[in-house]
Amino acid sequence: LLSVGNVVVGEPVIGQFEVYPNKQVYAKGVVVLSDRVTFSGEPSEAEQVMTIFLRRVNEMAVKQGVLPDPLQGTVGAVSAEKYFEAVNQLRRLKGPVEITAVATEKVFSAGPLRIDIQIRSTLSPNSLL
Repeated sequence: LLSVGNVVVGEPVIGQFEVYPNKQVYAKGVVVLSDRVTFSGEPSEAEQVMTIFLRRVNEMAVKQGVLPDPLQGTVGAVSAEKYFEAVNQLRRLKGPVEITAVATEKVFSAGPLRIDIQIRSTLSPNSLL
């Protein structure tokens, strides 16, 4: 139900209903987004890289059909523990890295999107010679 305007407690609400089918958008284990970035190795940059990546994950999920929270525009949340674990893992790397978001369970249009974040260096062993 969407209200056509703000109301004060006790006033009638004028609004309209919008109905969305709740279809499956992602299966468990599906890659939602994978990005390759070049990380400078600066610890302060790690949080910025992760924030940008998570914003892109949100955008991708919305494009695929996950309905965002109408107030915040987000489709899910990452726990602080998972976020800082990923940031710390990124801080240990330098150069080209791949950051991947994988759905941890089935995700439907109504959400929420829950992900694991995987980070790996994409430097080939031969490039160190």
